[in-house]
Amino acid sequence: MTALSLGLVACGPGEAPEEQHLASVEQKAMQTVGPLQIARAQHCSMRLPDGKVLFVGGFINTSIEVTATTEVYDPGTRTTSFRAPMNVARRSHECLTLQDGSLLVLGGVANGSAIASVEKYNPSTNSWALLAPMPARNWGMAVAQLADGRVLVAGGTSADASAYLFDPSANSWMRTGSLSFGRTSAAAVKLPDNRVLAVGGFTSNDNRRALEVYTPSTGTWSVLAPLLQDSPTPIATLLPDGRVFVGTSNELSRGLVAQVYTPSSNTWTLLPRSNSPHDMGRLALVNGQPIVVGGGFGVPMPFEQFDFAQQRWTTLGQLSIPRHGFTLDVLTDGSLLVAGGYQANTQYTYTTMDLLTFDTLPPPGTSPLTYSASNTNSAQQNTTNRTFTLNAGDMLKVGTCGVPGSSASGDTYLRLFGGGFQVFGNDDNCGSTASFIQYTAATTGTYELRAGCFSSGSCSGTVTFSITPAKL
Repeated sequence: MTALSLGLVACGPGEAPEEQHLASVEQKAMQTVGPLQIARAQHCSMRLPDGKVLFVGGFINTSIEVTATTEVYDPGTRTTSFRAPMNVARRSHECLTLQDGSLLVLGGVANGSAIASVEKYNPSTNSWALLAPMPARNWGMAVAQLADGRVLVAGGTSADASAYLFDPSANSWMRTGSLSFGRTSAAAVKLPDNRVLAVGGFTSNDNRRALEVYTPSTGTWSVLAPLLQDSPTPIATLLPDGRVFVGTSNELSRGLVAQVYTPSSNTWTLLPRSNSPHDMGRLALVNGQPIVVGGGFGVPMPFEQFDFAQQRWTTLGQLSIPRHGFTLDVLTDGSLLVAGGYQANTQYTYTTMDLLTFDTLPPPGTSPLTYSASNTNSAQQNTTNRTFTLNAGDMLKVGTCGVPGSSASGDTYLRLFGGGFQVFGNDDNCGSTASFIQYTAATTGTYELRAGCFSSGSCSGTVTFSITPAKL
């Protein structure tokens, strides 16, 4: 069989990407950090309680030699250092964080064959312990942690339909209901009601659109509405509103297919394709918006963000080198860390690490400002004020006209101050006595809007804001 049957696909943590909330995800900067202590690919990674990121196992050279080594990335110094090695070397394994803060590693591939080994890492003691092995050798399984702390493992090697539950407190396995469709490389997503979706994957009957749900209370699976497009190697995550985002890209020259599943209605919605291919890419969630990175063969490997409000994809940055089998982690400050990977055609492994950072300054106060005033001497006294932060290059549009939601009654007057000096003022605009300001910030800092009336008259208005962040 081909290398694919032995797990030469991009594998990541079994748990859904963690969402991060930032003040802004529009401004960003790419930089190279690290590097890793050892080149590795098809490893797994997990963020530790102290904010550091642990990298575990993987293969290290073109001979697909596996390693038991682990190392940690320190965001404070942006460097890596070795940690205690696992007991069993492996690649293409699954990892997740247990409720007690320890880290669970399951299965994978070693010496060309699937393994059943399970280990647990204790971050406080920097030590590994072997646990009860899985009932069968496995890789490519869907993994999710239930509300009671048990771990669901479903499918895997050769499109298996078996499913098991692991109880960390008892260190024991038990069989549960089998999948309706055996599958490898499916995505697992735990819903808010504790049910678990198994999405897509390579199935036993070549049904790459299969969707089913596991109900812990009954230990059974139920078939749901199929995906709208084939999804043999899906990436998926739960959105803040309870829907599920699924991306797949098995066409090397076309963008990623994005779909959203609504559990309450058991329906799918097709989203616009991404700008670039993302076959075997990675997925993170920032401010409720999916960000996909990497994937594709012989093509640029960008970070792309999908904006649900605008229904479009935006390119945020690009990996320093093309690669597959890397890991993607969201740091505590919301930055995205890409580590390791391999060159698709040669299996040459990398130590390279890329960091995508976002501007986290507080956003300008963009809620409408409603005021009624008189005797303001053209907005120079007795005004209604709003203070906010702008970053250099941000473009501000603000007015009692010219911005959706704005309004004016009487002759309004607006002035914008920065660094103690007026940088812009406006009286009449939009063909009326309303006011409008468009200003691009020359420097990062605190700005103040003063809203009043022309001369010493009376007026009222609703000032609304539009901010276009600077593009780095």
